[in-house]
Amino acid sequence: MLVRGHGGDSLPTDLRVRAAIAEAMGCSGGAEGEDVEEVAEGPAERLTEVYLRTTRRARSVMEHAFYDD
Repeated sequence: MLVRGHGGDSLPTDLRVRAAIAEAMGCSGGAEGEDVEEVAEGPAERLTEVYLRTTRRARSVMEHAFYDD
């Protein structure tokens, strides 16, 4: 929605579009205080790392809430 004008439920595969989304979300360059792994170089990679870390955490919380005794 931010770049192309229509919504979606996943990260775009095109790195240029993902970089534009990252820029619009403020993921440009090195953010102070954020512990993104050193693998992430540009805004598209930083956005991907933050997205993956967040979704892994959300899944862990969901599994704990619904499946742990």
